[in-house]
Amino acid sequence: MSIMITGTPQIMMTRALALKHALRLEVRSGLKVSNRFNAYQIIKEEFGFKGSKQEVLEQLEEWVEHKLQRIHQPEEKPTSIYDMA
Repeated sequence: MSIMITGTPQIMMTRALALKHALRLEVRSGLKVSNRFNAYQIIKEEFGFKGSKQEVLEQLEEWVEHKLQRIHQPEEKPTSIYDMA
C-alpha cells in the first residue's frame, strides 16, 4: 500500500503532523529529532503560538484537529429543491 501526497494543502498538513510528532517527542522524552532544528522554535515562528513546549503542543494539536475536521466534514445535502440555489 502506498500513499500519495499531492497539492499544497496536503503537503502543509503533512508538515504540521511531522512537526507535531517531533515536538511531542521533545516534550515527553527530551529527545530532539535533529541537532540542526528545534521543532518548538519552528512551530512558534510558523504558527505564531506562544507559551511553553507543552502549551505549544496543545495548541498545535487543536489546530491540526480543527483542520482535519474541516477536511473530513461532509458537505450538507440540500433538503429541498429550494436549498440547491
